Amino acid sequence: MIDDSVYSSAATRSVTATCPAGTRVHGVGGEILGGDGQVRLTQMRATTSTVVTVSAAEDEDGFSGNWKVRAYAVCAS
Repeated sequence: MIDDSVYSSAATRSVTATCPAGTRVHGVGGEILGGDGQVRLTQMRATTSTVVTVSAAEDEDGFSGNWKVRAYAVCAS
């Protein structure tokens, strides 16, 4: 499963990806789209047996452009 946050210029962002019914998380992944090296991942983990949460934040001097974060949940039964 893949899910994206909104694409905007907010300083922090978080998104979850949820496995379909009958499956569980077997792997996690995440990426930043559009951060131009000014945004870093701050969290990437399975928060339950069926949900992956990925969070990111702009660096100390911020970033004026738009960006988003993507969560990947590798799901299997």
